[in-house]
Amino acid sequence: MPYPSDIQAQMQQVMSEQRAKLETAYDADPKVKSAKDALEQAKEHLVDEKTIQANLDRDRDWHRYSDWQKANVRGQMGTRVQDAENAVRTAEKDVNVAIGNHIRESQQATQDAAKAELDRLGKVEQEKFAKQEEEKAKLSFRSNYMVAGGTSDQFEKAWPDLWQSELARRAMGSHDAMTQKLISSGRYNVAL
Repeated sequence: MPYPSDIQAQMQQVMSEQRAKLETAYDADPKVKSAKDALEQAKEHLVDEKTIQANLDRDRDWHRYSDWQKANVRGQMGTRVQDAENAVRTAEKDVNVAIGNHIRESQQATQDAAKAELDRLGKVEQEKFAKQEEEKAKLSFRSNYMVAGGTSDQFEKAWPDLWQSELARRAMGSHDAMTQKLISSGRYNVAL
């Protein structure tokens, strides 16, 4: 039995691999990539604004400003830094929204593909069932047709019409539960 630290290391490795796969998928999405690029630009702008703010008093003309002018410039720079910080937060939200949209779209695509596959399989199964029902009915009807005096060639020519009328009868009879029950019991000879 592996030690807990080994299991934890394996889990961290699996999680980092999954994170790398997700990042690759996100980077492939142009909307996510665009949002991440905008975030990087906003972060760079914030760094620039903070650098300017930090170096205000190092400006060679700084000593010539009055206290009021210095306070005014510091206030303006504080506002510019706050605006840059707000831009970063907004860009982070945009990245999260883009990632959420990417996840939702990929899940929807997966669900649509699964539904299409189920529909396809359902159609295949329905066609298989229809063929089986037609074959069973054809065998049953053939023997009754031959007993009634028909030939095999006559039956083959009449079969498409017979099958269509049988399908219509079955469809109409499926709505009448009592008739279906009587027919399936085998006690009564019910003709529709």
